[in-house]
Order: sequence, then structure tokens, then C-alpha cells
Amino acid sequence: DQLKDHYDCVVIGSGYGGGACARALAEAGRKVCVLERGREHLPGSFPETAQDAAGEVRLTAASEKLLQVDNLTSKYRNHAGLYDLHAFDDVVVLSGNGLGGTSLINANVVIEPEPAVLLDEKSWPKEIVEELKLPEEQSLLKKSFKLVDERLSIAAFPTGPDGP
Repeated sequence: DQLKDHYDCVVIGSGYGGGACARALAEAGRKVCVLERGREHLPGSFPETAQDAAGEVRLTAASEKLLQVDNLTSKYRNHAGLYDLHAFDDVVVLSGNGLGGTSLINANVVIEPEPAVLLDEKSWPKEIVEELKLPEEQSLLKKSFKLVDERLSIAAFPTGPDGP
């Protein structure tokens, strides 16, 4: 009913990256279609126990051998599950599966890295390090952090009597 015959752009994924991309394209006047694998998870529909969460795992593995551990093949193969677990020989990645992508499972934590982290020349490409040395009005990265802060209405997590 909402699908159109033609779009200027198709964005795959509705998480942070896809959402930001779709918004920028729409603001530029493009007709945008956003495609997402998985289902919509409404408030109150998230798993509340470990057993419920176990039933919400979509598991992808590099080899069937990894899937055979503890009978994972039959236990954790919910293709519409909230948690998308990719198990490979050298890395394991957990992401979200559904409308909103990984933002569904990371408690909407937004932390701007401390400058010392991003200025570590051993860990980052020199272009990023040099970019961060620029004044705020000239640094695209600093402007981007500020834009994210404004658009998402980022607020500090409460501590003390009103929070943990």
C-alpha cells in the first residue's frame, strides 16, 4: 500500500547508518525506500528473560562445525530473531535484526570518544588525527558529532537518586 513504483534511492538497513543516510537523501529531495530484514519490535515486545532472549537469536556461522556446538543448529536459528549473531573462525559479531538495526539492542548508548582516543596516531589513519586537530568550525568530524548530538537529543544518563 505504501510502496511506490519508482524510487531515486534504496537504502538497505534502518539502523544508525541506514537511517542517517535515508534522512540525508530525503532532505536532499530524493524519493527513498528503506529496506530492512527482520520485524518491527515495539515497546513491551522485547525479551525479558535469558530464556526468552535465547529464542530470539539468529545465528550465522562460517562453518557447520561451529553450528554443531551444543546443538546450536536447531536451538538458535530464529531467522526473525532480534539478536543477529555471526560466528566466524576469528571474530564474533552481534548486531540487531529488525526495524532499527543494531540500535534495537545497544540501549541507545551514544558516547563521543575522548580526544585522546581519536588522537592516538598508532590506532587511527593520519587523516582522522589531522582532522581532529582542526578548530571545530573547520572539522567535519567535530561538526558531525555535534549534529548527531542535536538530532538525537542526546542526554546524560542520570545518576544518584533518579538513576543507577
